[in-house]
Amino acid sequence: MKNQGAAGERPSPEKALVYDPDLGSGGGSEFVSTAIASALSGKYEVTLAGASAEGLDARTLEERYSIPLGELPVIRLGPADAEIHERVRAVDLFAVTHTTWIPPLARRNILYSHFPLEVRWRKLMGIPLPFDRGSFFAHRFDSIVCNSQFTRGWIRRRWKLPSEVAYPYVPDFPSGEEERGNRILSLGRFDPFKRQKEIVGYFRKLLERGGQGWELVLAGFPTEPAYVEEVRSLARDLPIRFELSVSSERKVELLRGSKILWNLRGLDSDDFPVGIEHFGIPVVEAMRLGTVPVAYGVGGPSEIIRVSGEEGVLIRSEEELIDRTADLIARPESLQAISGKARERSRFFSKEAFDRVILRAASGENR
Repeated sequence: MKNQGAAGERPSPEKALVYDPDLGSGGGSEFVSTAIASALSGKYEVTLAGASAEGLDARTLEERYSIPLGELPVIRLGPADAEIHERVRAVDLFAVTHTTWIPPLARRNILYSHFPLEVRWRKLMGIPLPFDRGSFFAHRFDSIVCNSQFTRGWIRRRWKLPSEVAYPYVPDFPSGEEERGNRILSLGRFDPFKRQKEIVGYFRKLLERGGQGWELVLAGFPTEPAYVEEVRSLARDLPIRFELSVSSERKVELLRGSKILWNLRGLDSDDFPVGIEHFGIPVVEAMRLGTVPVAYGVGGPSEIIRVSGEEGVLIRSEEELIDRTADLIARPESLQAISGKARERSRFFSKEAFDRVILRAASGENR
């Protein structure tokens, strides 16, 4: 019997490899991979791996995301390394985030998709297969899990495959005082997809529409240093502050000290559907701490905020962003009411619900 110890000894736990090519770069992918490792750690002996994980350890990830990991190993492993195939074959469970070019060679295999790559299909003896790249393996995974109903619909449309939603969650934050200033916060790694350059322009217009006395804080991981400097140059004459490589504690402080969160990925972007927010972890983080999110209302945020104006604010244009934010600034009682409802709604996105879906996928119960 597999993993059976000597007589009278407890069988050793099954082994799992959780792989994320972006591990070490911060952001939603790293958060989800950490959450998957945590979900599996009670049942499996887990190793967490990624191409940029040099010098990263479980304690750092635990502190960054407030997700319990214990002492599980974190290793650097590139997606093109020959060793990765051997490691996948050696485990009972392989869980990978959004990487479709590593063949699923473990006993059971889970793919967590943040959004499906576009592929072309043909039929070979009645079986649909991608033909534009020979290293696309999504159709061979035992289970596909994803971050939103929006992503689930595109997986069905592009890959013709079923999937199940495991919404990312927000851990419980330590209690603390909230002394909110006239501050708008934007959270996310610095790259053009997150649209920090455009956000500077939107804030400039807000200042002209009644936003005097307010400041903007741009916080996140500087994954593209040259882009950070471009944004700094645009923001030089404005009340804009930069917070780079923020810790979990500092992120909480920034959210508690801000009245509004702007989450605007996809606004005024022609790159639909790839360039929009497919879930939006910062939106839920803000809601949990009572910071009112103003988000582009396509994709994930429209599932998080069910009714615009009650649990947060959804916008569809630059003009609507400026109008609705100026209205919140002018009506503090509206900010307070939305803040309370946002806290309530954020409880839906829980670790217990996420773990349940991941463990069900690991056991094969969702197929």
